[in-house]
Amino acid sequence: MDKIINNKESYYLPNKGVNNFITQVYNEYLHESFKQIFMLLEKCKIEYYVFAGSAIGYLRNKKNIPWADDYDIMIFEDEKDKFENYFLPLLIKNNFIYGLPHVSRPDLYPKLCGWQIYGRYVSDQSFFLFDIFLSTVDKEGFVRNTGKFGDYNNKNIPIEYIKPRQYLTFDGLNIPFVNNIDKYVELEYGDVINKTFIHLAHGSLGHLTFNEHWTEIYNKFNLLVDEAKENTHKIIFTNKNYSTNEKLIIKENMFGNVLDVLKHINKNNIGIIYFDDIKFLNYCFVIKHYYPSIIINYYLYEILPYTNNFEINFVNNIYASNETILNNLNDDDIIYLSKPNLYLTKVITFGTFDLFHIGHENILNNCMKYGNELIVGISNDSLNLKKGKISINNFEKRKNDVIDKIKPKIIFEEESLDEKINYIVKYDANLLIMGDDWKDKFDYVPCMTKYLPRTPNISTTMIKQNLKN
Repeated sequence: MDKIINNKESYYLPNKGVNNFITQVYNEYLHESFKQIFMLLEKCKIEYYVFAGSAIGYLRNKKNIPWADDYDIMIFEDEKDKFENYFLPLLIKNNFIYGLPHVSRPDLYPKLCGWQIYGRYVSDQSFFLFDIFLSTVDKEGFVRNTGKFGDYNNKNIPIEYIKPRQYLTFDGLNIPFVNNIDKYVELEYGDVINKTFIHLAHGSLGHLTFNEHWTEIYNKFNLLVDEAKENTHKIIFTNKNYSTNEKLIIKENMFGNVLDVLKHINKNNIGIIYFDDIKFLNYCFVIKHYYPSIIINYYLYEILPYTNNFEINFVNNIYASNETILNNLNDDDIIYLSKPNLYLTKVITFGTFDLFHIGHENILNNCMKYGNELIVGISNDSLNLKKGKISINNFEKRKNDVIDKIKPKIIFEEESLDEKINYIVKYDANLLIMGDDWKDKFDYVPCMTKYLPRTPNISTTMIKQNLKN
């Protein structure tokens, strides 16, 4: 087994496997990805048959081979039109890409032999394939590949070994296998109990052959994986008294990698996360693996690219800035493994708004870009005196100036700086926006906070000074 390991210290992440393995590890990210593809196949009512390596896994222990990086399925020519016209567009909409295998070798494979579904556009994730073999039955009753591709094409496998399909529980999934797994596997692969193959990087580095019972090889492989998992837990969970009583608002470039995030969560007792950076979305699967009870809130201000639809399965709540985004997330063609709660964003902001000017108008207009509703709290005259401010205009004048220009959904009288949390709760707001002169000052409130830049060269103080001069 030392041939699959380099000399790095090992650790395990559920979206990549073991960092010092040359070969893939069948991990949680792969499993959830494959599960979603199976759900799409079922939605399209495609008649398909799981075979090849998965059938070997079923015979051994009803689980995927520990270093598996793909599924192989067979469909027949009568499913081709439905597959191309319905399934493939749906596949793209749900964040997968596909290609045609061996298109660079028309001399060997002149006809369509199937399709290959690849991983997502998101970087730094597990490599995987989902191979679809387009098949037919020859006049002698043997199953062939339409493009003469795949080992099974030359093994004279009777159609009776394939049809009718049978749904079996495999790695927690209920999926349709070929009809006679024992005879099919024996005919295509021979002895899969006492001989084991490890393919390295999907065959690009060759493969290793072990003339040992599969249990011996699996045990050695899994011991190395378990060691990597134990190392990772030691790195992450240094705070033995970890609790979930703190919040974390993700700032730009706050973390270099997901391990830094996991360590920060444990060290700082984080129980709830707020973020709006799409790059952080790629960490959510790993976070949920190690901290399943953590609450993750994602703020979405524009339509999410389909390339990230998979990752939103691992956030608890999404706050959309408008109905269009919300409707896009509710599209019936989006297949969720675990659909998050969807809400419209209600923005709340506070200010004095004395001598209403373009700077006030700009920040309020910018607030409206982030939410479906805008709630504005205006400091009353007594609060301004407590803050040491003397307003030129009284509260009613300042309130009417805001209404005339912006027309917020709700406008109210702010009586105390210490009541920010109560105002947010009272008006059911879920995003607080302030000017960047208040940066980080209100991160204690029970929602996401954003601090927008002020309009340069304009402020109430400057106007007052000019009037005084």
